[in-house]
Amino acid sequence: MTEYAQTLQAIFEYVDFSRTRQTPYNADTYNLLRMYELCRRLGDPQVDAATLHIAGSKGKGSTSAMIAAILQAAGLRTGLYTSPHLHTFRERIRLDGVLISQEEVVRLWREMYPTVRSLPGTTTFEIITALAFIYFSQQQVDCTVLEVGLGGRLDATNVVTPCVCAITPLSLEHTNLLGPTLRHIAHEKAGILKPGVPAIIAPQQAEAMAVIRQRAKQVAAPLQRLGREWRWRVRQTTTAGVYFDVIGPGVRYDDLYLPLVGAHQAVNGTLAVALAHAMQIQGYDIPPAAVCAGLRQTRWPGRLECLNTSPLIITDSAHNRHSAETLHAALQLFPHRRRFLLFGASADKDIHGMMEALGPEAAGIIITRSFHPRAAAPEELAAIVRHILPDRPIYTAPDTPSALQKALSLAAADDLILVTGSVFVVADARQSWLALHPDAFPADDWAHFAEPIDGDFTPMLPGPEALRTHPATLAVAV
Repeated sequence: MTEYAQTLQAIFEYVDFSRTRQTPYNADTYNLLRMYELCRRLGDPQVDAATLHIAGSKGKGSTSAMIAAILQAAGLRTGLYTSPHLHTFRERIRLDGVLISQEEVVRLWREMYPTVRSLPGTTTFEIITALAFIYFSQQQVDCTVLEVGLGGRLDATNVVTPCVCAITPLSLEHTNLLGPTLRHIAHEKAGILKPGVPAIIAPQQAEAMAVIRQRAKQVAAPLQRLGREWRWRVRQTTTAGVYFDVIGPGVRYDDLYLPLVGAHQAVNGTLAVALAHAMQIQGYDIPPAAVCAGLRQTRWPGRLECLNTSPLIITDSAHNRHSAETLHAALQLFPHRRRFLLFGASADKDIHGMMEALGPEAAGIIITRSFHPRAAAPEELAAIVRHILPDRPIYTAPDTPSALQKALSLAAADDLILVTGSVFVVADARQSWLALHPDAFPADDWAHFAEPIDGDFTPMLPGPEALRTHPATLAVAV
């Protein structure tokens, strides 16, 4: 095992709530106080750069990638922090679009380990977030783009005071943790709003918007809303991307191009343009040419990505009803005869919602599982799907590579194979396709840097007493 692999093993052996199904979502388990203290002992690296903080249910990763590309195109040294990763841990921490090196991960972990060890109950996500903060601080970035991991209010990234924040469209997700209604979801997401910090808000359902507005009023955060202060018009959607215009307060951008598929990406693109404008107002030089170039250069694999044309193979990490409905609409851009669905997800996802959106048009459904420990067994998922869609042919496969082979055996040249349900299934499918077709992706594609995941690893959760922050000196309001 390499030193880098040993480092990742050490980090993921800490409490990792992303790998467990039953974890209370409260200040005992998701504790900002501990994260504040961890950052304090590390020298508060999170305050060393202008920060853009982005939460949401769908599109927050895409929006983060877009605004980071715009800032980079403007000549600003830009750090980007996202999660989870498709193929390599290094994707989570990028500097001007370049993945953090294995050597830097090892060095930073050595540097911060004594501090981590001194704080009981520190979680994997807290460690990774702090590692990113240190890296960006040491690299003297001008701007840091932070994608929220889960929720917002209690997320480890929420120890920053950003220059501007954004909330992408909200829908029901992680309801076992964040709450059963859209109001609960919005309450958690709106927790990133800070006193006096401008916030750009994507179109929301009325009940979600009411919660966001209430939070903004409480903290005196000025809001700008897409659909009001910011408007967009889709010119054209193609299988190569979307062309659109954006009009905002005193600015207009015509015929912008994003190499991401689906009209919904124009909403994310408009949000990124609004974020760039907010930074420009605060004194950062971001000319229109940088906005155009940044959007055009955005890369975000595994989102309505076409791996093959005959048959069509499309991957997308739709993870709830809303994203599955958006995916279903976008598939109309790809002419095909029959559609086969290759699906895998964890059991706590909205299986019913995703299947009701994507299943009725499927000529066959292949159920599989990814490498992730929370992935539901194919037989478990198949039973749920048979109940929802009793007239659809359903197959099971023990893993994604064999599921892909089954789909290819069923599909004709003019059919479409849709791989979705989990970002981890998408990652498996991309790696499987690369194994079959070594020239399928460009040389710098993340799939070439895929690293083995300890799929059998099951974290040992400490008792509640270890999850609570002990030092009496921690007194930060959450």
